[in-house]
Amino acid sequence: MALDYRGSCSVAMVLAAFEFNYQTRNGWKLPICQLDLLGPAEPGRKRIDALVDSGASYSIFLRSDADLLGIELPRLPNQRIAFGSGPGLGRRVRVALELGSERFRAEVVFIDDESWPSDLRYSLLGRIGVFPRFRYVAFRERLPRPVVEFGL
Repeated sequence: MALDYRGSCSVAMVLAAFEFNYQTRNGWKLPICQLDLLGPAEPGRKRIDALVDSGASYSIFLRSDADLLGIELPRLPNQRIAFGSGPGLGRRVRVALELGSERFRAEVVFIDDESWPSDLRYSLLGRIGVFPRFRYVAFRERLPRPVVEFGL
């Protein structure tokens, strides 16, 4: 806070944020971030590449990631989903995630590995339980090096 000669004050706000550079996948520059999926079994966490998808309601991860981390899934699918290869079924469950400096729990959907398109080497990070954790999520595509930014 700075005082000027008339006795009024001005405040400069500094907002914290973290960002991820877009990555080139299959010839496309995409807003892909890295996050950790946390679970009770060793190794306790797995680093996941995820496409930040503002059009996706739920985040989608592979069932093999849940199995690796000991995350219990419902025996039967409990969530209908639609993604690039069409409609499908998944298992929705609340899990712990760590994105940048933020650790939180969110409802996500796990799908069987064979249901996921083989040319996609990333998961999806959707809005529910994730975007509301941040002041903003911005896709800064006009920068010389595009980034996806999460404001704290």
